Amino acid sequence: MRFRSTRHFIMLVCGVVLSIYAFVWLLTSASSSHVTVNKSSIPLEYQARCRFQEIAFEGEEAEVSAEYKLRGVAVVFRHGERSAMSQKPSFDCACFRDDDRRTFETLQQEINSDKFAEFVKVDPKFSGYPKTPHRSQCSPANMTAEGALMINRMSSFLRSKYQPARLFSGEHMDVKIVSSQYHRTFQSALSFIQAFFHKPSSFIPSLNLIASNFTFLCTSPACVCSQAKHWRSALYDSEHQAYFLSHGSKSLIESIQALKSLPAFENAMDPLALAINETFVHGEEMYAARDGLIARKLQSVEAYAVLYEVGKMLYYLQKQPHSKIIRIFSGHDTVLIPLARSLRIPYIEPPYYATRMVFEAYDQPESPLLVRLLYDGVDVTSHLSFCRDKLIDGLCPASALQNYVNNFIKNTLGVSSIAEVCKD
Repeated sequence: MRFRSTRHFIMLVCGVVLSIYAFVWLLTSASSSHVTVNKSSIPLEYQARCRFQEIAFEGEEAEVSAEYKLRGVAVVFRHGERSAMSQKPSFDCACFRDDDRRTFETLQQEINSDKFAEFVKVDPKFSGYPKTPHRSQCSPANMTAEGALMINRMSSFLRSKYQPARLFSGEHMDVKIVSSQYHRTFQSALSFIQAFFHKPSSFIPSLNLIASNFTFLCTSPACVCSQAKHWRSALYDSEHQAYFLSHGSKSLIESIQALKSLPAFENAMDPLALAINETFVHGEEMYAARDGLIARKLQSVEAYAVLYEVGKMLYYLQKQPHSKIIRIFSGHDTVLIPLARSLRIPYIEPPYYATRMVFEAYDQPESPLLVRLLYDGVDVTSHLSFCRDKLIDGLCPASALQNYVNNFIKNTLGVSSIAEVCKD
């Protein structure tokens, strides 16, 4: 059996392990007429990775001193659960619970309604895209009904945090929503919008969903890189695999070789955890390396698009003291990982479905604009190297983040612009 990349191999390992647990669930069913999951048999790690619908989203968003006024947020998230990248279509992707099936049908009806279409103006580049997943059908790389609910629940949770902080009211609201041109990210964006913005208001009478030509959500000439797609698809995975095999621990390599012949699966010592840990470590090493590897160049480009938008958001907030700004980015793990590596914050690789990164902007009278960064609900502001000695009540001066963004390409790649990096 051949593996085109380390990621594909890890996906196989995940599939085998989760298949074993699925078999256990069936054996422990309490009724022959329906399947009842014995949740005690499922490790919490897998419950978290799979984003079970019954597990509530949690997070520290908007949890700051009442003296600070929330002025803006930028939310970057990975799409909801999808089917495998390559598989035959089947009808095995319905929501597991009856309540969730009914909830999805309601969500599906609302997003496909004329009223929602009037509220959310969709970029013509999304013409012909289905607005919601099929209620039960699996198709390669496309989001499932469970995936749409994941995003909707995450978005609803964020609204419950930001509504009391008065994010959705003000003299002027500036909202920008961006998605890459994939069904799963487009549908995730709409599922997010449905819960987060809920309905038209005097502050937000309508919304525009903008299509990015790139997976890394670039919508400005400042971040355009025509080479990035080739670097990601043709070079990075093969480079990562070669680095993994040449730098991996001997015991891990032996475990992987054993796992390739499934009868020897029992000889592998927790191969899922080992493989994910090693690819995380080596991904970090490849990003840090300055010896010609494509990883640093590619991921700096992929991170810059969102960083650039956050920098602009902070600039506008400083120039327009009575405005509030919301930026939403519906993307992929290949957006979150480069951002996390560039900012040097704790993260999990690969990010779970519906993982979010949030930049919050605050101010108070006679005080400079301040920012806060959260990764999947955890405040990681103190991990930002350019903020550590400047924190004010746990918040970072916006000027420190702006300076980081303004010098990002020069400091990471030694050139003055993305255009220089991406020359043909």
